[in-house]
Amino acid sequence: VVRALENRYDEQYGGFDGPVTIASATGDGTPVTRRVTRSAAAGLHGTIRITGAPSYLEVDEDGVAVAGVSGGISDAGETVSLSAQSSIRIRAGNAGAVHVAINGLALGSMGGSGDVVVWNIAPANP
Repeated sequence: VVRALENRYDEQYGGFDGPVTIASATGDGTPVTRRVTRSAAAGLHGTIRITGAPSYLEVDEDGVAVAGVSGGISDAGETVSLSAQSSIRIRAGNAGAVHVAINGLALGSMGGSGDVVVWNIAPANP
């Protein structure tokens, strides 16, 4: 049983660096703490979540439109998976309904309700 996770951990694509304490790893009930490091996956990975209202979306991964998503309306409750090596471009027609997370970092909504917003996302060190 893991008792403590300190520092930051991303459940899907990000990294983790920090101590992990396991309740009884030695069999005698003595907790054991080890440092664990997990590097983030290369490139850009994440999700777009549509909440509260539909939104028009254009989504490009490395300059290629995402089939079935780009140029259409996504309904509230829909989730779009993202994966690119060098760039992601998102254009939202109702930015307040479009929530983005990249490499484990929740970026929040793209803007206000009804706003048309374009985000160009690239890694810090491509």
